[in-house]
Amino acid sequence: MNHFILPPFTQHLTRIKFYSQYILEINSCFLKELYKKIEKYATIKLKMEGSAMDSMQNIISNNIKKILKEYNLNQYELAKIAGVSESTVGKWVLKKSMPRMGAIQKIADHFGLPKSYILEESKKELKMSFSEYTYLPIKVAAGIPEMVDPVTENDLETISIPDSIMGKWAGCEDIYIMRVNGESMNKTIPNHSLIAVKKTKVSKLENNDMVLFSDQNECSVKKIFKHGDNLIFRPHSTDERFTDYIVPIEEANQLMIHGKVVLYIVEMD
Repeated sequence: MNHFILPPFTQHLTRIKFYSQYILEINSCFLKELYKKIEKYATIKLKMEGSAMDSMQNIISNNIKKILKEYNLNQYELAKIAGVSESTVGKWVLKKSMPRMGAIQKIADHFGLPKSYILEESKKELKMSFSEYTYLPIKVAAGIPEMVDPVTENDLETISIPDSIMGKWAGCEDIYIMRVNGESMNKTIPNHSLIAVKKTKVSKLENNDMVLFSDQNECSVKKIFKHGDNLIFRPHSTDERFTDYIVPIEEANQLMIHGKVVLYIVEMD
């Protein structure tokens, strides 16, 4: 019987083809296994990330609820502080979304809290700190300057205000509290609001600052402007009947600027 013998070159080609096919099969199996492992890892990672996201949403939701409760706020009031819509705060509470860092920073700054109080889980209850301030039991005009009765040391009272409300002015010893009466500043300070007045040198005042001033015992709160040889005390009201109170500097012998209004507190109905 005659045997057909491949030429040496053809034998080499056959071997190369066989080994190439074998290698491709091995690589195919390896890649399939590799893809399976990658898919499994990606699924586990997504589950872990989803779980972490859910956990973060729970923590933030609980902390937002805590802030609403501790500061006696509704969602609308917190939304104004955070610079977002009321519905957005509702989504935070319901764990449907999480606040951006800008909103968290605004809330933290407003209440004097660390951002971690919103972002991290804590079993500690928020302890609100208070400071006491001198309270003048008179109403200063936010209208036409009015005569006020002299206040003696025996008339002075004290008032406690949360440090979170006073912000950077918390604990300042040269601040006193009064209540405004009138509508001449109602675009900025509503009638019956509390104001915090800080003793300030006249040289430190700038145009558009709100000040407490008196002229011959008539006391009022207005915005101050220096214009030429005059001091102008300007209302900021929806009522156009209120006009500038102008005092020539050379005639301001009895004019006293008692301080700058650095903060006001509005009591909601």
